[in-house]
This record gives sequence, structure tokens and C-alpha cells, in this order.
Amino acid sequence: MRIHDYLPLTLVNANLTGTQPTSVLTELSQMIADSNEELDATRVLTVLEERERLGSTGIGNGIAIPHSKLPGLRSVILAVGRSAAGIDFDSMDGEPTHIFFVIVAPEDSVGVHLSLLARISALAEDEDVCKAMIRSKSDEDLRNTIIEADERNGD
Repeated sequence: MRIHDYLPLTLVNANLTGTQPTSVLTELSQMIADSNEELDATRVLTVLEERERLGSTGIGNGIAIPHSKLPGLRSVILAVGRSAAGIDFDSMDGEPTHIFFVIVAPEDSVGVHLSLLARISALAEDEDVCKAMIRSKSDEDLRNTIIEADERNGD
């Protein structure tokens, strides 16, 4: 399993406009809902905000991984967004968050959900990869940077 298996270009936004956690999560939730007719953005946003209330998913190096389970969902959905300016997402390192990997998974999904979390965490540990993602100017550039780094990490 690789990130590219779950990340179509339609679920990448290298130019998020939100300046607060809720506005960024709203943009990403809308993007997810637009790509999947069985979802509405409010429902996606609600489960992501509920998860954030348990503790920030800002893991450092400018990366956050908001993730949650969603009843009735048929398959895992991954979306990625980039905030050029960065926002305060209560990250573990106290630094602004620029890259948001959002995972929404069915309630009974464990393997794929955890595998994606692990693969994304591996990317987040590489400062050069994080800087390259933050510098990305287009959706294609951001997606390619992620996929190339994930491929280098192997299985």
C-alpha cells in the first residue's frame, strides 16, 4: 500500500486560504465531500473537529494529520492541503502548520487507516521532505513531492 493509491489529484489543494484551524478543516472537508457524493462537508468537519478536541493532530515539522472514523463510509479517503503562511494548529513543536493530511476512514477500517498514518508520519520525520512540501506551488507539485518521498521510503 502506497500513498498514491489513496491520493488523487482532486484531493490535493496547495493553496488553502483558511487562517484558523476550523477554516482549514472546513476547506478540506468540502474538498472531500465534493469528491464523494455519499458525504456532506458538515458531517466530515464534525468528525474531524471532534477528533481535534481530543488533542491536536499537529505532529511537528509543519505537518498535521487530522483523522477520524466516519460511520457509513465505504472506503478510506485521503486529502492533502497546504497553507503557504501556516496556521497555529497547536502543534507539538509550537510551530505553524503548513501541510494537512486528512484521513477519513470507515468505522471498521483499521489496517489501511493505520498504514496511511504510518506512511505519512515517516514523511513528516524527514525535514527536507517537509520543506519541499511547504515550498510546493501547485497541486501537482505537492502531490508529486509526497508520492516521490513515499516511494523512496519503500514498503
